[in-house]
Amino acid sequence: MISYYIQILVNGFGTAMLYLLIVLGFTMIYGIMRVVNFAHGHLYMLGAIFTHITTMMLGMNFWLGLFISMVLVGLLGIVMEKLIFFPLLDNHTASVVSAIGSFVFIGGVTEAIMGGQVRGVDSAWKGSMRFGDVVISGDRLIVILSALVVVTLFFLLMKFTKLGRASRAVVDDAEMAKVQGVNVPRAYMVNFGIASALAGIAGGLVSPVIGAVPAMADPALMRAFVIVVLGGVGSIPGAIVSGLFLGFFDSTVTTLMSSQIAEMGAFVMVLILLVFRPLGLFGKA
Repeated sequence: MISYYIQILVNGFGTAMLYLLIVLGFTMIYGIMRVVNFAHGHLYMLGAIFTHITTMMLGMNFWLGLFISMVLVGLLGIVMEKLIFFPLLDNHTASVVSAIGSFVFIGGVTEAIMGGQVRGVDSAWKGSMRFGDVVISGDRLIVILSALVVVTLFFLLMKFTKLGRASRAVVDDAEMAKVQGVNVPRAYMVNFGIASALAGIAGGLVSPVIGAVPAMADPALMRAFVIVVLGGVGSIPGAIVSGLFLGFFDSTVTTLMSSQIAEMGAFVMVLILLVFRPLGLFGKA
């Protein structure tokens, strides 16, 4: 019986790490530009689609295909930032409308080209690891370990590099950062690209588990919204805590009850939290 609950926790940790990759980029974009990128779920979806194309259609090694997918999604994020978000940065309404337009356009084009069926992606490791009665499949272990590496590198980048210091300065006060010599437009562009690449990595990593399909974008975006609201909009520590919590919550409730109840429960928690703490757990006025 104990091993049964340990299995749930292991699965929950894998789900949580995947959520972190998605929501870190989502939070990063809002934190530095105050932009809600409604197309972020579609960038996650494109990571899976590109990984399918590079590995299953072009015959590349999984890791090479994943890397190329990450780069392509990151470059697409930069193009979106330059053509859509940066020019409309001072017009919040136009920015939101454009983000929704990007959401619709990317989803429509992808479905028109790829169709609505699930496309499979071969795992980099088809084996599994067993610890007593607890089993971790190879593709889920790859998600966990890869996500841990990527999240660690992300925090090292943000804490110890010139780019990270510039990004934190822009988040705190863009005008003061500009006075101190920070190239604010370049910081916007690079951070948008990194945030998009994180979503692309998440989609590519999970593609061997759930496949690649345009319909995977919307659930990812909804989960990102739930995590961001729970943790506090723009708060990276809040995104980490709420992402981990929601991953374990989803895994537990889905296993013991159903995925529908897990989804409903997540939104009920958000509604309750908004009543007592409108800014989220780590949000600041």
